[in-house]
Amino acid sequence: MRLVIMDVDDTLVRTPIDWLKLRKSIESITGVYIEYKPLIRGVYTYLDGELRELALREIERAELESAAAVSPSTPLKELVSNIRKCGCRVSVVTLRGRSSAELILRLLGIHELVDLLVTREDSMSRVEQLSIILNKLGVDSREAVFIGDSPDDIEALVKLKLSTVIIRQPNQIGVPKELLQTLSQLAHICCG
Repeated sequence: MRLVIMDVDDTLVRTPIDWLKLRKSIESITGVYIEYKPLIRGVYTYLDGELRELALREIERAELESAAAVSPSTPLKELVSNIRKCGCRVSVVTLRGRSSAELILRLLGIHELVDLLVTREDSMSRVEQLSIILNKLGVDSREAVFIGDSPDDIEALVKLKLSTVIIRQPNQIGVPKELLQTLSQLAHICCG
């Protein structure tokens, strides 16, 4: 194994974003209630022009607000650092905007340990996001592990033949314990 890739929301960290409240806020701004999941894809599917821009600004506001609530995680930083020390690279994908994703990585204390961050500004497709990382870092999909939490993440497993670990929906804010356990196991593999 040469590369560990992680998703942000509900994989790397669970933030206090209230998706129902955000959907209602977007509805009050645009007149359109978007039930589609993930919300950001629904915005691109059902809105265009000025309405899309208004919705995107509201999403960015909510993302930054929720990102600001993230706390440092010493266990996460130590595990990611150990993975790097053993010669494996670490990257992150997300449908969040770049500014809130970078803030989360800084607040968690791992920003400097991440080789590459791919956000919705790079691609809205999880398969494309993962392909960007594999190509830019020159790693074959058989030498990488992806940690995610959604059906899109499972699709990536199939399309890219990428080993994938699915984190169940965490029930508390912060870094999921299941992620820390997974990273501990991957650190042993990297160092093996």
